Amino acid sequence: MKKTFILTIVYVFAITQVIGQGIEFGHSWEEAQKKAKEENKIIFVDAYASWCGPCKRLAKKIFPLEEVGSFFNAHFINLKLDMEKPNAKAFRSKHPVGAYPTLFFIAPDGKVVHKVRGAPRTSDALIAQARLAFNKFDPTQDLQKQYESGARDKAFYLKYVTALRKSGKSTAKLLNEYLKMYPDLSSEEDLKFVFEATESCDSKAFDLVVKNKKRILALVGETQFRARVAEACQNTVSKAIDFKVEDLLREAKSKMKQHNPLEYDRFSIDADMQYYSALKDSKNYLKAAKKYVKKYTKHNLHKQYLTAHKIFKTFPLDKKVISYANKLLAKAADIGGRPEYLVLQSKLLFSLDKKKEALSAAKKALALAGEYGEKTNTIQQLIGTIQGKLNDENK
Repeated sequence: MKKTFILTIVYVFAITQVIGQGIEFGHSWEEAQKKAKEENKIIFVDAYASWCGPCKRLAKKIFPLEEVGSFFNAHFINLKLDMEKPNAKAFRSKHPVGAYPTLFFIAPDGKVVHKVRGAPRTSDALIAQARLAFNKFDPTQDLQKQYESGARDKAFYLKYVTALRKSGKSTAKLLNEYLKMYPDLSSEEDLKFVFEATESCDSKAFDLVVKNKKRILALVGETQFRARVAEACQNTVSKAIDFKVEDLLREAKSKMKQHNPLEYDRFSIDADMQYYSALKDSKNYLKAAKKYVKKYTKHNLHKQYLTAHKIFKTFPLDKKVISYANKLLAKAADIGGRPEYLVLQSKLLFSLDKKKEALSAAKKALALAGEYGEKTNTIQQLIGTIQGKLNDENK
């Protein structure tokens, strides 16, 4: 279930206000602690120093990326602390740092869930560490103990069902139990409970939310309502993938169009890409990918790179798909100024049996990485592999 939940949050960046261009950081350790307890979330702390080169690179090149922001803003309470400044004194007294940066993932009760020394060099590497932290944290444990001890008041039910949904666990049992006790849904507490219990759009809770839409909108607002619709529809897409049922994909898209039309176009394309990627249906995947590129990456070189990277990772042996990825990446690799763009271009060209062009791109990536002061071991290995194949052909 947690895998499904993570997929949900990665999509929901397009809908919610708190998720946008990069990580949004809070202002103080005390404020972060308060919010973490209120929202039952992990605190992410970038413990850095102003003179630290890797810290500066992380802040300039990784934290501002959209895919990083979409994950961290949804999962964590985020905070940056210059560990040599007075405002870090309270944090520093409990969490001393021996290397910069050190990235902390801290539970609401103050326990360190996960810690990373040094700066991850890519967005994928940073998100991978964040996922490790998230998977170590279960916000429902204490609430489950209270439930087993007999806690049943409405305030507790709301808190428990919210924690279950946020952790990717099923809310169905709690929903059914609640509806037996309070079938009329007459109070604001009842409506909030049903809203928080909504984990997928093919569920009883979703139907109740739609039935009581006007009253719920008055409670939570348009933005939060649309975000929950998107989350529920995305969870149904994840079910479609898990069970290989295309009807569920169509249901998710249909309900998204009906109840969140402003975000439907992007959701529909993204859902198709997820579904056909998982089923290894390159024809339908490529059709969806082309729609995505045309509508959402036209003037964004990094998004073109990310899309090309995803295509290559999903269909590494399909030359038709790889050819499209290579064409998509061409402009980004030519003017983007990032070694990873050229590395990917080299790999794509190599897969297309264009070894000389692949070698040229890899050498450009090596030179650029050297200028940036980045590690070059993997690029040198790539050059060695390509050169070896060329030597074999010339024997």
